[in-house]
Amino acid sequence: MFGSVASSTDTLTDGSAVTEVGPDDATTVQLEHRYDAGVISARVWDSSSVERRRALVHNLAAHLRPGGLAVIGAASTCDAEVAQTAGHARACGLEPLPGNGSRAFRRTERVTVHDLLADARSRLVRLRPAELATRLRIDPGCLVLDTRTSSDRAGFGTIPGSRHVPRSTLEWRVDPFSGYSDEGFHDEGFPDAGRCLVVVCNDGYSSSLAADSLQRLGFRNATDLIGGFRAWRAAGLPVVPPSDDRSGAPCVSPGARRA
Repeated sequence: MFGSVASSTDTLTDGSAVTEVGPDDATTVQLEHRYDAGVISARVWDSSSVERRRALVHNLAAHLRPGGLAVIGAASTCDAEVAQTAGHARACGLEPLPGNGSRAFRRTERVTVHDLLADARSRLVRLRPAELATRLRIDPGCLVLDTRTSSDRAGFGTIPGSRHVPRSTLEWRVDPFSGYSDEGFHDEGFPDAGRCLVVVCNDGYSSSLAADSLQRLGFRNATDLIGGFRAWRAAGLPVVPPSDDRSGAPCVSPGARRA
């Protein structure tokens, strides 16, 4: 249930899991499992802004298996509110169930980006911010690959010691046999198929797909940061101010001639 007053996981007598997500985490939580049904509580829905409602529906849909049931609790029955709810649901692949007051939906059976993420994450041992901080402390060879845009890095800073590798060129710069790999990695003893590589984006979504791609290239310990850079910063962990960022050379796109 998204928007419960508590955050806990219980197990029903049939062995299925029930996870309650607190209101503060309902739009951002990234759980390890997906579910056959999910509920957004009426209390949280009715007190949320339009943008927050969309985020609530998106995150609920992301945690549903294909065909899963979604119930959006809401006190209002006015046409505008119902239409707004249906619009949020439709944008996230949730199809209305007839005869349920436009509050019950079924997740589409079609493959969505949420399915791609779930598949990628099934092969990753993802790290929470505190776990990454510990890993960096005990493993000096662990490398953080920051795929965020230059504007995000300039606006919010970076993780100390991270290297900037734009998402659009990540595979080419890391793969030693791409023909366009980054010489800087080789200078550091790269590539090492067993090296710890942690991909970091803003929120921890595209980084999962990127880390899975690196695993497919043979880097078996590639993974990503749960919640991305925003979670790292929110946890109060060290951040290099934008003006002090010295992480990585300018991007060279595949096919571009090197100077």
